[in-house]
Amino acid sequence: MYLALLAVLAAVAPAAAAAPTWWRPKRFNKNGSLLRFNYQLSDSGSITYVPGVQVYAIDFDTAKTAIPVLKKKNPAARVICYFSAGSWEDYRVAYDKSRRGIQPSDWGATLGEDMEGWEGERWVDVRSAAVRRIMVKRLKYCKSIGCDGVDPDNVNGHENDSGFALTQSDLIKFNTFLANTSHRLGMGIGLKNGLDMVGALHRHFDWALNEECNVFGECDVYEKFAATKPIFGVEYCNAYAELGVDTPDPACFCPRMIKAGYQFLFKRVDLGAAGISCTEYCAKYPAQCAAGAKKTGSCKAPKTNMCSLVPSAPQL
Repeated sequence: MYLALLAVLAAVAPAAAAAPTWWRPKRFNKNGSLLRFNYQLSDSGSITYVPGVQVYAIDFDTAKTAIPVLKKKNPAARVICYFSAGSWEDYRVAYDKSRRGIQPSDWGATLGEDMEGWEGERWVDVRSAAVRRIMVKRLKYCKSIGCDGVDPDNVNGHENDSGFALTQSDLIKFNTFLANTSHRLGMGIGLKNGLDMVGALHRHFDWALNEECNVFGECDVYEKFAATKPIFGVEYCNAYAELGVDTPDPACFCPRMIKAGYQFLFKRVDLGAAGISCTEYCAKYPAQCAAGAKKTGSCKAPKTNMCSLVPSAPQL
């Protein structure tokens, strides 16, 4: 009787939660150092291998050929595949059709306003079932070519003139859909920008990837994320010329990012191979970083272009 009762209890007891089957990077290496990271979205098709770099974020249309090369040189390297989830890009049409089975007509009436400053790119209605079907195909493609994680961009359409009455709630739902789909396929996923949604979304994402939070004084928003997950980021040395926003001084923002445990890079807007991490910058210019660490307030640069500080050979 006792054994029979145990058998019944075992049958009805809830199963232990399965461990996640996707890549979830840790904040730090075992020695306490930050993960070495590169963000190279060059569309030249050639991704620069940098010895010691642990995480590469690259465009998903160069990833198919780049991933085998990177992993042959460093089998432990992880690759994050970038694509735009909140916009349509005219130069993706051919590859969407041939590689991912996405027909131009699949977008239907989801295309909205042009994206300011980015020719050939338009916002899409992320509430649409058609857009979600397209994103599933893109995510499945990423899985099929060996991406460890994904970096879906332009997931903050509610903050822009998209042509649709998108709300924060709409974007939270869309981002949650992307995260759940990515995890179901066995890939990690990062939240790109979208700082006003961090409180609602941090538990669904495996890392955050930010552009220019130092320019706008918003980096502290990531405190909830940073408690357990990596924060990757990039600031642009030619931000004023290319984007019309201030260029931040790395001697000022790098000490702050290192202290916070965020891995930031200083690069050009074109996101080619050239760049330097905050860790390497402060190792190279310790006096400047020591002085910068004492500053309070804005890290606005004394001049609008600081690309002379960006080495052509990446130092990451």
